[in-house]
Amino acid sequence: MQQASRVYRVSEDLLDPVMESWGLPLRHQLLRSDEAYLFDLGSEIYLWTGRRISSVLRTAGIELAQQAYKSPYNYSSLQLNPITPMLG
Repeated sequence: MQQASRVYRVSEDLLDPVMESWGLPLRHQLLRSDEAYLFDLGSEIYLWTGRRISSVLRTAGIELAQQAYKSPYNYSSLQLNPITPMLG
């Protein structure tokens, strides 16, 4: 569900939206070994951590990913809800 994809750069206390990547196919060129990213695909959440990030940033990424997982996702702007496609 490409339209539902949202990308965030992880910092120690927040998720910084990478708006230019929202709703687009995920690209390998976005990833840097000194950063962490959260990919919110609507029905799935992934945390990518670069090899050179600090343990503090890695832990923050895990905690922020857990918070994002528990938060509701607003599908109203999408043509098709990936969780219940028949309901729209």
